[in-house]
Amino acid sequence: MSQESLPDFDGALALVRRASCNCYSFEPLDNDSIETRASLITQNFKLADPCTFRIVVKNTTLFMNDEDPLRLQAYNSLDSLVRCAPGAQMHLHVPSLTPRPPRLTPRSFSKLDDALLGAGEWESERRTQVVPLLATTKQHIQDLKDLVTECIASDL
Repeated sequence: MSQESLPDFDGALALVRRASCNCYSFEPLDNDSIETRASLITQNFKLADPCTFRIVVKNTTLFMNDEDPLRLQAYNSLDSLVRCAPGAQMHLHVPSLTPRPPRLTPRSFSKLDDALLGAGEWESERRTQVVPLLATTKQHIQDLKDLVTECIASDL
């Protein structure tokens, strides 16, 4: 496959990074905006937590009991979507309902970012990972959306 016939992996990477709502750290690209760079600095120096998904989950579960299964599910779903290597994120420590993989396992957005970052330059094996990783990330986002909706409904 020639370089001209490859999909726009850089454009897809930019979209994935915007869709992540500031929830994982990555090396900025030359064309990243000042806002993106400011968000990365905020994350890396732990000045604040700019992750929109975490803010939404925190606010929708604020008045729920700490042991509420729905609250725990929401945090586990959030964790599946955005958690990555230690030190890269500010983590909210919530007890898990299920066993966790080791802390160094990148999550959906990070995996998809890595696949897209190298897809245009690497072997076709890396390119074939993009579509399944995108589907997994979309499913994690839908799962989180459903749980947040359920949390809001439970407070009514």
